[in-house]
Amino acid sequence: MISNEVFQGDSGKALTDYSQRKMFEYSQRLETVGLPPGWRRFGYIHSHPLVDTLNLTVPPFGKEPEIGGLRLTWSGGDFQSLIEPIRNGYQDDTVVGVITPIQIGFMIATKRTLEVLGRKDAESTRLSKVRRLGFPPYRNFEKLGIVLYAGNHFESGKNIILQRLI
Repeated sequence: MISNEVFQGDSGKALTDYSQRKMFEYSQRLETVGLPPGWRRFGYIHSHPLVDTLNLTVPPFGKEPEIGGLRLTWSGGDFQSLIEPIRNGYQDDTVVGVITPIQIGFMIATKRTLEVLGRKDAESTRLSKVRRLGFPPYRNFEKLGIVLYAGNHFESGKNIILQRLI
């Protein structure tokens, strides 16, 4: 039910901050809802097919990771949605997933990520800086302890093989 409330709507709403703001509110609300025994929440999965399409048509600007010859479709906003709750002391959502018509991927925060972002010193801030419309700071993932897995729908037919990229 909560998922439907957050993610139903037109593509106009999906391209604004509306979804992210509401998602955070609902994420906070989920903390008060008891989950069945054995269930645990790790994060969330989303999609953004517009970015996926642009990645196929726009020449690469830097050294973003690739899977099967195609750049990953993560955005700066995706990275922020992983690290900002951790920086604010909320450590239940440590996985962000993306599923697009072309790829599937997971950004995973580790114990090291929690330690580095928990410090809130100048180095931690520098490592986690990103422009909202830019790519995540992949060069800093190892220092932040973030693990990145991705797979390409085109590579393996029906079976998507996730590869650890970072």
